[in-house]
Amino acid sequence: MPPLNALIVPLRGNPLARAAAAAVVGGLLFLGCGRQAAPPAGKATAEVVLRTVDSRGLNDAIQRHRGKIVLVEFWATWCVPCVQLFPRTAELQRRLADRGLAVISVSMDDVEQREAVFRFLRGHHATFDNYISSYGIGSEGFDAFGVSDGALPHLKLYDRNGQVQKTFASGGQSLAHENIESAVEELLGR
Repeated sequence: MPPLNALIVPLRGNPLARAAAAAVVGGLLFLGCGRQAAPPAGKATAEVVLRTVDSRGLNDAIQRHRGKIVLVEFWATWCVPCVQLFPRTAELQRRLADRGLAVISVSMDDVEQREAVFRFLRGHHATFDNYISSYGIGSEGFDAFGVSDGALPHLKLYDRNGQVQKTFASGGQSLAHENIESAVEELLGR
């Protein structure tokens, strides 16, 4: 193999060779330094996923969790009380998933805001079922999902048979997370 300086010298006078070398080095740096370490053996890492949903798709998602307590949170990135409540809901899921809680989030943002919604979810490690309403912002989505007061945040708590047991309608105000957690704990205890 030739010495390293024998390889470098021909690059000085050749712009095409310099560009090719820069691309190779850049690619190696990207591949080598940009990778995250693999999780330890036996440790799966959940990813944040955001899908578009209509009312039928949401009903299907709730039914897939049959046998668990399901908390559905309707929220939006532009809703201050929603942004304040969401981290507590995500923490509740992490803490109570092993006892049978499943959280589903439905963003009522416009579909064009998908990237902002995804960044928010990823920032809160929301590895549960996350959806963005196919109806966008407006009354059609609120009507389709049964958000009766047309205000966010809005939460619905389902029992293990998929029946709504409690609704937390905010009227556009903040909701007391303690009340939500208490209702979840009660259903988990049944």
